Amino acid sequence: MSSKHSDIEITFFHVTVRLVDGDNPFEGRVEVWHDGSWGTVCDDDWTLKEANVVCRQLGLDGASSAVEGGVFGEGSGKIWMARVKCFGNERRLSDCYFPGWEIHSCMHFEDAGVICMQVRLTGGSNPFEGRVEVFHNGSWGTVCDDQWTIEDANVVCRQLDFEGALKAVTSAHFGEGTGNIWMVDVNCVGNERILTECKHQGWGKHNCGHSKDAGAICIIPVRLAGGSNPSEGRVEVFHGSSWGTVCDDYWTIKEANVVCRQLGFAGGALSAITSAGFGQGRGKIWMDNVDCDGNEGRLKLCYHAGWGQHNCDHVDDAGVLCIPVRLAGGGNPFEGRVEVFHNGSWGTVCDNRWTLREANVVCRQLGLDGASSAVEGGVFGEGSVRLIGGSNPFEGRVEVFHNGSWGTVCDDQWTIEDANVVCRQLNFEGALKAVTSARFGEGTGNIWMDDVNCVGNERKLTECKHQGWGKHNCGHSKEAGAICIIPVRLTGGANLYEGRVEVFHRDSWGTVCDAHWTLKEANVVCRQLGFEAGASAAVRSAGFGEGIGNIWMDEVNCVGHERRLIDCNHLGLGKHKCDHSKDAGVICIPVRLVIGRQIAKLQGRVEVFHNGTWGTVCNDDWDIKDANVVCSQLGFVEAVQTPIPYVYGTGSGQIWLDNVNCVGNESSLAECDHNQWGTHDCSHFKDANVVCAPGNTSSLDAV
Repeated sequence: MSSKHSDIEITFFHVTVRLVDGDNPFEGRVEVWHDGSWGTVCDDDWTLKEANVVCRQLGLDGASSAVEGGVFGEGSGKIWMARVKCFGNERRLSDCYFPGWEIHSCMHFEDAGVICMQVRLTGGSNPFEGRVEVFHNGSWGTVCDDQWTIEDANVVCRQLDFEGALKAVTSAHFGEGTGNIWMVDVNCVGNERILTECKHQGWGKHNCGHSKDAGAICIIPVRLAGGSNPSEGRVEVFHGSSWGTVCDDYWTIKEANVVCRQLGFAGGALSAITSAGFGQGRGKIWMDNVDCDGNEGRLKLCYHAGWGQHNCDHVDDAGVLCIPVRLAGGGNPFEGRVEVFHNGSWGTVCDNRWTLREANVVCRQLGLDGASSAVEGGVFGEGSVRLIGGSNPFEGRVEVFHNGSWGTVCDDQWTIEDANVVCRQLNFEGALKAVTSARFGEGTGNIWMDDVNCVGNERKLTECKHQGWGKHNCGHSKEAGAICIIPVRLTGGANLYEGRVEVFHRDSWGTVCDAHWTLKEANVVCRQLGFEAGASAAVRSAGFGEGIGNIWMDEVNCVGHERRLIDCNHLGLGKHKCDHSKDAGVICIPVRLVIGRQIAKLQGRVEVFHNGTWGTVCNDDWDIKDANVVCSQLGFVEAVQTPIPYVYGTGSGQIWLDNVNCVGNESSLAECDHNQWGTHDCSHFKDANVVCAPGNTSSLDAV
């Protein structure tokens, strides 16, 4: 195979990745740049998770395939990485665990490769339909619908690993795109592997506008049959030109969740049904012994015995009950525009008489405890904003929702006035700082806004002047961010995670009265401040000293999962029946468990809060006694395991503790013997981990 180097290369700090010897720029052998030279990656443990990281690092949406066995030819020189283990959400391959540079037992015939997605569907209500967009010359662009037929749509769908196309869609049915129109007069025979192999006028040559953007609806490779409505039924998969069922061996809520999310039910599954609960199918039994991690995009990506390989009959057909309600357009999975599934399609709910009672029903239907707020007025629609990549909810990279997808904002002319609008739109008091140069990490996909110029009194960022949607002259390294005014703080404590609770309102700080002050309210305060494990105690009677000035809140009553204290029920800001001798306080839990970059509950990498920042713990001398203290501090009964390092990903930043030696009865990890804070001789590849046993110990409801 001739040497063809990809024209897609991207540099992050000192690490570069490229694809080599593929038939096009979107596939090839993975090579990384380290210590002045290119080297390959061994295919040990090489999966779609690692391939996705590589492709996203190259600016693409993800991978369609992880390739092993030197399929793209054997490299030469160094083998830089082996046994790479990614969670899948890392920004670059070097953020994933691997034993170290050039530590391996491989030969070049084991070089890893990837096939990245160079076509995508956007604007649809589910992953198998949408406006067709192709990646060329470093950016995504649309396809004009002149001569757009089912043959063209078939190529797109098969390229995305579907069985084929159900329909070729024209006239911007899935919304008008922005930016380049890359292809026109596409003419596929139908057997091409990728859309760019089809005849067309040439890149960027066209005579149409975005009102003629082409789309596709792909054959859904999974369906539900035998149910009383479209959100439930017997699971059937399409393979080899026919439908067949799935055996219920190992069929659990994890597998059911994958099926439901694949069908567009973002809330996942309510129940996994076994023993042909929706009636027996007939014909093929395509899958058996299905075993999903739970985060796969399609059922076919889960482990199974092999197509048509099974030891069951149709009395064992598997089924699902999907949740026919979802939240869309929110900044996280717990908020958003309410959409319901009816008559085969998703639709919205009008906000007439929309109250907390209705919102509670929605949240409980999604498996949550209840709602903290009922939101009206299209807040989660076009033009909504969110903060991403920060260590807490009040800081991050600014992203805006437009044309069905989230995109970033360039930092040209980004000032405190612009950040103020963002923060107020998110219901904060305002901005503490306007942040530039992608301080909260680089985003991906569209850069929606540039040269934003707000007066400062706008209700939404989209009301400010800017260049126009998608018009910019910057890259993701120049993305804007904001740090919003934290509307709550702790004062009077001996450290940063305890103290008297004060809230910010009308340009001044004030206290909170302790009437009805319990662990639920304390948990909200602590999580709002970034202590995801919540509070260890709710403190009453001015336990951290009496405040001065305003008493802003009284008779606070939280459900317990609100994001901010101000979202809880209370008498009204400034209304109270107490004095400062009743000021409320909290003691937050300064330890947390993390998997990858996500906060976890029962297991994960141990991180502790010290000197205003989170940091990890080195696993030197780390044993079950140390783990027991962590789990007890988090409110669990005990630890059951201390997994080897890197299992939950590597941390970043400070390594706060090393050589921890607990007796086992300490109330916090900081009370155990250890080196001085920040003194260590290890790297993040030795971060300590724990697995806690389910079951809570009692915390101090009020002291």
